Amino acid sequence: LARLARLQAVLNSLTDTNSVMLNLIFSFVKSISAIILLVHVIACVWVGIGRIDEEAWVLSKGFLNAGSSTQYSIAFHWALTQFTGAFADPWGEQTKAERVFGTFALFFGFLMASCFVS
Repeated sequence: LARLARLQAVLNSLTDTNSVMLNLIFSFVKSISAIILLVHVIACVWVGIGRIDEEAWVLSKGFLNAGSSTQYSIAFHWALTQFTGAFADPWGEQTKAERVFGTFALFFGFLMASCFVS
């Protein structure tokens, strides 16, 4: 917790500069970091949902024994596609939980992408 407070102080001192280019780069890095963090959270939830039911994507597509890193990379890719608006879902949402969360992720991804572009 103390490190977060110190990080906030460092970030505030960086944004207090008069350099327009530095502020622009810093703003861009903050936005990209926020999106990556959000995609990570969505991917983790997607893996968790996929492990709940035998009809869910992890078990039905044979990824149970593939290892956590493989499951995470597939889920990260799925979560990232939710931000593009292109419904490129090779695994298919098969359970009710997957459909509900997929709809939420697509809507939230659309909102975040809209905010990032504007």
